[in-house]
Amino acid sequence: MIPVTPEAPAAVATAPPPPPPVPVAAPPAARVDSGETLARAASPLPPLPPRPAPAPDRTLDQVILEYLTNEADQEQLVLLLEEESNLGLGKRAELLLRASSSKSGHPVTGAQVSVRMISTVSEPRVLAAGRTDERGLLPLAFEVPQLGRGTSALIITAVSAIGRAELKHLL
Repeated sequence: MIPVTPEAPAAVATAPPPPPPVPVAAPPAARVDSGETLARAASPLPPLPPRPAPAPDRTLDQVILEYLTNEADQEQLVLLLEEESNLGLGKRAELLLRASSSKSGHPVTGAQVSVRMISTVSEPRVLAAGRTDERGLLPLAFEVPQLGRGTSALIITAVSAIGRAELKHLL
């Protein structure tokens, strides 16, 4: 006969205990046919926080006016085309651009300006670029390519510390 030796008890993995049951609010007091009300046990749940006051009803016009008023209070970049000549396909164009602040009207020095041409028949291309001087001015001269077909436009973009502005000109 083979001797049987007692085995060491195996380690048993135990699952963590289940979470305590969530208290459920007691249903409202019940009415009995005789008109008496039976009391229920008070709910152990904390009271609900008060609801926030509803936002005042505003019309779309009021919301837009508020937005525009807030925007007007902030300084923004304004880009103006002061002068232009020969701005057409296949010509040498000359532009004088001015960058200024919307709030103070002061010139914006060092605004990065680029002139891009986009079209329906070719890839976008940068035709000219530069930075505004201490007066907020930038003169640019560049060749506008000739296109045999399709539609094209110039996109003039300025970027500075106070924002971004853009002008569009259909050719």
